[in-house]
Amino acid sequence: MSDSTKPEPSDPDPIQLDRIELYPVEPESIEPDFETDRSARGAMAEAWRSIESPAAWFVLLNFLDLAMTYILITRGSRSGLVVGESNRVAAHFLNHWGLKGLLGFKLVVVLFVCLIAYLIAFTRPGTARGLLGIGTAIVAAVVVYSAWLYVQ
Repeated sequence: MSDSTKPEPSDPDPIQLDRIELYPVEPESIEPDFETDRSARGAMAEAWRSIESPAAWFVLLNFLDLAMTYILITRGSRSGLVVGESNRVAAHFLNHWGLKGLLGFKLVVVLFVCLIAYLIAFTRPGTARGLLGIGTAIVAAVVVYSAWLYVQ
């Protein structure tokens, strides 16, 4: 009698689950590599150190921007000029949620820019510093303009 009803050994048989290898690598060989963990932590620390000072300046200037915005919105300029938020997105948050909404919006923007710079710093620290430098220069210009509006 012929065994023509048996499947060929090379044919996949979905019914026979015992032939599937669940662990292609031996479980003993899956151990944490502490040296790699240390080097990853070192890379994270190095990325942060490379942008620490530019990030601090960026955060400081954004704080000054928020302070100037608060002063101009609540008090206006010294000559009585009524000033509003010129950034439409920030104005939306200010109009719907008040100063707390504006604070939240600006905080999220600052954290987002710092996070992007941090991620870029892993591979291109100079680019990350440049990004923060440009952002700081833009915010510094806004702070100077706000101060100019205040003294008008």
